[in-house]
Amino acid sequence: FHQNYTYQQFIQGKTIHDGNVLTEEGVLLTFLNEIKSESESGAKFLLVLDEINRGNISSIFGEVLYTLDRGNTITLEDDQVLSLPDNLHILGTMNTADRSIAIVDFAIRRRFLFIDLHPDYDLVDQLAKLDNEEILGSFLKNINHKLLEYFESDDYLLGHAYFLGVQ
Repeated sequence: FHQNYTYQQFIQGKTIHDGNVLTEEGVLLTFLNEIKSESESGAKFLLVLDEINRGNISSIFGEVLYTLDRGNTITLEDDQVLSLPDNLHILGTMNTADRSIAIVDFAIRRRFLFIDLHPDYDLVDQLAKLDNEEILGSFLKNINHKLLEYFESDDYLLGHAYFLGVQ
């Protein structure tokens, strides 16, 4: 998501083509139509909304927000009935150091499980050994300890990815 992402892009919107007003499916409706045929197969699908807090979530989801409570259906503008299938899982990522997290309202918060992911110092040591010594994990831990003292919040800790090589 980003600041200019809209309901029209995510759910559905209107466009003018050859003088006619047409309804166009957004990303979510397109995705739901693609996976609809798989609902009986037992296949599971994951929709990843990266940086979910960067957009205006309430505006982007609109009334579709109610379908996040499974079993609820809504009727869209074109009389299409919408519900989220049980085989669809939605994962939203966010950087808690980003100030825009404050605008994630409680209607959104109660529909998602929040899991904090913290730096894995052992992983850094395991994957980034220097001369067979495990020092980078403790180095990162010391940096993060100082950041925690200064900011008094673990939202600003450096992650372990800074020390992992890109393959």
